[in-house]
Amino acid sequence: MSIVDSLPVLMSPVNVFVKHIYCHAGTALFLFFILLSSCTTTTGTHVKLDETALKNTETIGVVVRKEQDFSVRLSREKLGGGGPGFQLGGLLGLGVESVVRASTDSGHEKRLKPELGTFDPVPEMAEMLRSNLESSKRFRMVSVLGGDNRADPKAMPYDGTLEVSIREWGLRLCVGMSDNLETALNLHARLFLPKENKVLWERDEVYRDGTCKSMEAIEADKTLIPDIVRKAVDAAAGRITSEILFP
Repeated sequence: MSIVDSLPVLMSPVNVFVKHIYCHAGTALFLFFILLSSCTTTTGTHVKLDETALKNTETIGVVVRKEQDFSVRLSREKLGGGGPGFQLGGLLGLGVESVVRASTDSGHEKRLKPELGTFDPVPEMAEMLRSNLESSKRFRMVSVLGGDNRADPKAMPYDGTLEVSIREWGLRLCVGMSDNLETALNLHARLFLPKENKVLWERDEVYRDGTCKSMEAIEADKTLIPDIVRKAVDAAAGRITSEILFP
């Protein structure tokens, strides 16, 4: 099936373009990593993979960082839909509406965060990236590095580092639906050769899980939110590694 994603937020700041990704449940490449993924939208490719250099890369260090905490954007993504901002009129009205909607989403976040328990997308994604790369048998060694690693890159015992920054993660309004939510992650990823100071591959990726649930269903089932978020993180990691291994 083809997915058209308008992405009202989470857009890349530079050279943004949107291309449609066609997801095939039976495609061998995705079966190797994920059967969880329903759709992904690529919002910007900075550096196309250097396949020749990749063949000479034997060891990989995986680094994952998180820029923001879990968030919900349900009310805010409806901004401008004829709410109180339009009733008040003009930019002032929209500003008031924006504040009201942000407060509403903040309430959703406060109710849902406890349901996540100790879940953290950083170690979850790092381990999935490591496991996927190691399973490919393309590299002699793949290890997870701490997100706060500040060692001299030229002194590190790795040919390359796969660095992923989770810019935003949480629940977003499903495309084409008025109230249902899906898990979305705004990611920046690059494969870097530290000793050569060379970027082998780099992109901005907005991953949307495609599993849409109502807020009522999410709040009613205490096990639902950690389950859908974990599956989305794992599937996004599979997407990144398949882009590298199967360009």
